[in-house]
Amino acid sequence: MSKTPDRSATSRYFVHSRAAMFAIAALCFVTIGVVAWLILQGQEPDDAVIARVHTHASVGDAGIHVMDVVDTRERSDLSVSVGGRYRVRIGDQSRDGVAGIARINGLIVFVPDTVVGDEVVIEITRLRRSAADGVVVDWLDRADPASRAERETASSERSGQTVAVGDEYIVTIVERDRRNPQNDGVARINGLVVFVPDTQVGDRVLIRIAERLRRAARAEVVEHLGRTENAEG
Repeated sequence: MSKTPDRSATSRYFVHSRAAMFAIAALCFVTIGVVAWLILQGQEPDDAVIARVHTHASVGDAGIHVMDVVDTRERSDLSVSVGGRYRVRIGDQSRDGVAGIARINGLIVFVPDTVVGDEVVIEITRLRRSAADGVVVDWLDRADPASRAERETASSERSGQTVAVGDEYIVTIVERDRRNPQNDGVARINGLVVFVPDTQVGDRVLIRIAERLRRAARAEVVEHLGRTENAEG
């Protein structure tokens, strides 16, 4: 007499086998996920920002490039740019005493809160056609306090008597510059001829004296204030 297969046992076998397969598959997926996570943890993301703070003393040892400072005493072929840093010596003073004046390859640079004799590192903050503005970022040598006071006194005594580099005036352009009549104009301060670039007859402008010649001066426009009613054109 033949034995009939136990269907319930066979069914239980398939159920257990299928459950085991699902368990193995789930374990494989979990293992793959863990391995992938560990790999990603060992890599730097593309947008990560890594910073290390160095003290002033450790910057040189770390080989970090901070910013070049150009020594104007050793070079005469310099090109000046905004953001550039230069070692300069203050050689002149504005009449109001607010700014010292340095020269970089002939370019006048106004440096506030300095006097003749100061040696400083400056950063150029504004660059114009015939002059520039700078700020002190490092003091290398300050003028002697006594001579500093003497220079300020002498500057005050000269005030109002002569037109000097750094002085500012509100003027009206009265004629065209014959050398460049289409673009430049001429103003007069107490009879002194002042050449003013980028102006026309009738323009009313605030100017700053950039260069003092023997019988004339050159200025830069600080601000255009408008035009007079009887202006040309």
